[in-house]
Amino acid sequence: MGVNVPGCIRTSLGCTGLVITPMPTVMFGLIDGSTYSDYDGKHGHYTFDSANGIITISDGSRKGWRYRKTAEWSFTLIDNATGQDHYTCPLETAKNPSHGPW
Repeated sequence: MGVNVPGCIRTSLGCTGLVITPMPTVMFGLIDGSTYSDYDGKHGHYTFDSANGIITISDGSRKGWRYRKTAEWSFTLIDNATGQDHYTCPLETAKNPSHGPW
């Protein structure tokens, strides 16, 4: 897990095609192997289960949130109530995870 900032978006297929909605509240940046930054620049900690590709936020503003690694370049927010994936967060290498908001 390197220093990364996924930019989260919600995607859905509508009658007229693909709908993309930016969602800054679910954005996060990985500062190091255990520290994350939220969209507003507040820090907390996470664990990464490499066997399942799951990031679990252990404290801070996103405590309890989970993300599934869906590709080398993206994570998807998991809804803890339903277990379903909701928002995809593609990697945005131009953003610095230590300096939010993005």
